[in-house]
Amino acid sequence: MAQTVGDKTTPLFDQNVAEEAVLEKLGYQQELKRNFSFLGMIAFAFSIVTCWTALSGVLIIGAESGGPPVMVWYVK
Repeated sequence: MAQTVGDKTTPLFDQNVAEEAVLEKLGYQQELKRNFSFLGMIAFAFSIVTCWTALSGVLIIGAESGGPPVMVWYVK
């Protein structure tokens, strides 16, 4: 559904409003926010990349030192 003002056509409803209406029709209520700032998206991506990088760094030390037995029963 769109509204025409002059020579511009703009949506009458925001996409989020339409999705909330569908959820309400199905008997659900939105609990989590669906819009994130640019800084929030960068922080989330950084946290995901950092986790995998740290995990690979830890696992490579165990693999080079003797494999799974060393990773489980490491005695120094």
